[in-house]
Amino acid sequence: MAIITISRGAFSGGKEFADCIARGMGYRLVSWEMLVAASTQYGIPQKELEHALADKPGMLERIGVETIHYLAYIQSALYKEIQYDGVVYYGYAGHILLRKVPHIFRVRIIANMESRIKLAMTRTNLRRKEAINYIKQRDNERAEWTKHFYNMDLNDPNLYDLIINFNQISPNSASKIVCSIAKKPVFQYNEQVRYTMENLILGADVRAEIAIKANGRDKDVEVEMEDGIVILSGVVSTMEDADLIKRIAIQVPGVKDLKSLMKIVTYE
Repeated sequence: MAIITISRGAFSGGKEFADCIARGMGYRLVSWEMLVAASTQYGIPQKELEHALADKPGMLERIGVETIHYLAYIQSALYKEIQYDGVVYYGYAGHILLRKVPHIFRVRIIANMESRIKLAMTRTNLRRKEAINYIKQRDNERAEWTKHFYNMDLNDPNLYDLIINFNQISPNSASKIVCSIAKKPVFQYNEQVRYTMENLILGADVRAEIAIKANGRDKDVEVEMEDGIVILSGVVSTMEDADLIKRIAIQVPGVKDLKSLMKIVTYE
């Protein structure tokens, strides 16, 4: 079973398109909102999560450690959602959040601006000019969010396996194309996928646990997993910080051993 991500501009019919594919494949539909709700298990109010993850910091503001933590919680929730089932995901940066997943099928849709305006006017009760400005604002915010947190261009075609132009292909025909491609062997769950997913999920659990317990000392720490061995890299301020993070990581259920590549760098 494949993991299908739908990337789109605001009011492009992405939710309806994703729902059509999910029904055609017999897959579950997973949204960003579901992940935010699932992430409240880490003790963060849903409204706070939504605000921190939807808004890009100002031009002079560095990415805060809280946002890094929230993204870690989202990552953990998303990996668990897709562990065994076929899933269609629509929402912020699914193709980026899941870039390490081997059986991901990344779809980008492009919709006619006029149809987007009409849909925005219907759903928001905005006038035409207001709807146009709102669409442009939402598109710009999504592009900036992706650039800011992942240093990637949302419109880069290399981020997608398939780009569909709704100006040329109807959503119904497009959904059939996606379903047909998603059934190909390259996107199916197999033993190698299982192995990779187990490591990704455990690594995400470790990163989330560090986020909860490291008292903000983990901003530049990265986590990888290999055969149950957690590999810590990045930089910390003191040896004490490194030791704390190692203690947290090794205690996560499922971790067999630990390798630290963290460097001590004193920030001034």
